[in-house]
Amino acid sequence: MHNHNTRTAKGAFGKTGKTTMALAIAVVSMMVLSGVFLLNSSESSAETQSVTYYPNGATGDTITISYEGIVATEYNPLYWKNTADELTTNWIAPRESHNYGGSVGTITVNMVFAGWSTKETPTSADDLIAPGDVIPDTVTKLWAYWAFPDIFRSNNQNYEYTAAVTNTQPTPTAYGNTAFADRMYTTQYSISGTLNFGSNTGYAKLSTGSYRSLGMYTGTGTLSTFHLSGPNNNNGNAVAQGNVVIDNVIMTSIAANTNHGYATNVGLYANAHKMILGANIQNNYGTNAFAAPQLYGGGTGSTTGTAYSQKAVVSEDDKLN
Repeated sequence: MHNHNTRTAKGAFGKTGKTTMALAIAVVSMMVLSGVFLLNSSESSAETQSVTYYPNGATGDTITISYEGIVATEYNPLYWKNTADELTTNWIAPRESHNYGGSVGTITVNMVFAGWSTKETPTSADDLIAPGDVIPDTVTKLWAYWAFPDIFRSNNQNYEYTAAVTNTQPTPTAYGNTAFADRMYTTQYSISGTLNFGSNTGYAKLSTGSYRSLGMYTGTGTLSTFHLSGPNNNNGNAVAQGNVVIDNVIMTSIAANTNHGYATNVGLYANAHKMILGANIQNNYGTNAFAAPQLYGGGTGSTTGTAYSQKAVVSEDDKLN
């Protein structure tokens, strides 16, 4: 079920496109550098490539975007507003009934975005592409893939998200179990006010799931702070225990003293998992640049790592050479 009111945006990622991107999509498997993407060594991008994005049941316009150079897919359309010239509105997720069984039973829920599909109805996980991932020039159409959210139950009430905590996160009561959907999308955690991720000793565990401000779920749009710091303002290490999505937060950390490039007591670690940093991540470190968050692909014992094999690092300069 598509809305075919098609609009075209130009140059979202490209050699000559002038769009100012409001997002920082990164699929982390190493220390992230601005403008660097992961590309299968066998893939290449056409000089100009148009990709059409279909709502596939959501409320929103079908969008065609023209790219020049390397093509990386757009972000979650529920939050992609202003991340490209013509992305002026967010799509609205479909609502559907689903039988979760057990104490949850059959309820109507807001579907969650679980990636882009090269088919209207995917038949395998290979048909799905993560937001921000690079695509070959053979891909010209992508459909939003919608999944049932995991449910948290409290005081006999069902919730599609739950409050994140400083360390190990709560486990859902029931899973949506949509075919091929990664739980990094379907398990949703909210951040309210300022939440410290860290511990007095060791590190905070980021369980598989999506982390974003409570205001994105309630509709206020208010951003909350994802703060890398332990209770005593030390050991601000947050380490992914599985695939993780983070978007729509203010991300801060304790100061890394005089060495921002590597500090053993503060950092966000993908831990060789897939970590997607999405739309509207802000930072307010002020005049102390050393307090800006540090991001690593490996774990606290090894700051490099990879979730993928046979990947090559490419950039716009590589494409031009």
